[in-house]
Amino acid sequence: MRVLIATSHRNLVGGVEKYVQTLIPALLSRGHSVGLLHQYPVRSETETVDSREQGLPGWCSAELGH
Repeated sequence: MRVLIATSHRNLVGGVEKYVQTLIPALLSRGHSVGLLHQYPVRSETETVDSREQGLPGWCSAELGH
């Protein structure tokens, strides 16, 4: 199944992002395809909810335009 996670931040900011960080590996281990839609641009100096090794596609609505 393809799953799109829509959230405000791709960076680890608080509790919601920590939950998403735990959820992504669980979904991947069950064979799901996962993508991320986030509102704010990624800050390179801050940890993200996904690792580069996971190779998840992601889209930032602020960069794409509303």
